[in-house]
Amino acid sequence: MYISGKAENVSPELIDSFKLWIFKEFHNHKLGSIIEVVSDDVSPDEMLAHWHSKGILLVGDANSDHPFLSVADNVRFRALHDWHHISLGAGFDITGEYRTFEQAILTAPKYLWWVLFSEIVLQAAACIATGEFQDQKLVKTCIF
Repeated sequence: MYISGKAENVSPELIDSFKLWIFKEFHNHKLGSIIEVVSDDVSPDEMLAHWHSKGILLVGDANSDHPFLSVADNVRFRALHDWHHISLGAGFDITGEYRTFEQAILTAPKYLWWVLFSEIVLQAAACIATGEFQDQKLVKTCIF
C-alpha cells in the first residue's frame, strides 16, 4: 500500500495541524529535556540501549527528508514515536507499530488519524517488507 500508493496532496492547514499536534505532544511529554539528537541512523536496539543505560532518548536525524516536515519537526515526531514504543513496551514489528499508532490517535484530532496511519503503520510496513525506509510521503487508505 505505501510503496505503490499515491502520495496525497495535502493542504497547508492540514500540515500545520499535524506540526502543531507534534509540537504539543513533544512538550506535553517533556521530551525536549530527555533527548539527544545525532546525525546518524539510530536502530531500535541502539535507542533502547541508550535509554536503559542513560535515561536519554537517542534520536537520529539522518534521512529526515520529508515532503512536509522540517528536520526539527521530523526529529520531534521520531522522538514522540520512540517514546510511545518505550512507554508501551511495544516492539518494532508491525504489531508494535500499530500499538504506537493507537497511542498516537488518543490525543490527535480524528482528521489527522490517516496521516498518523501513513507515517507510522504504512511506512513501517514498507520498511519491514523491503528492509529499508522508503521515500516519505503521505498515503491515504480506504480505512480513513
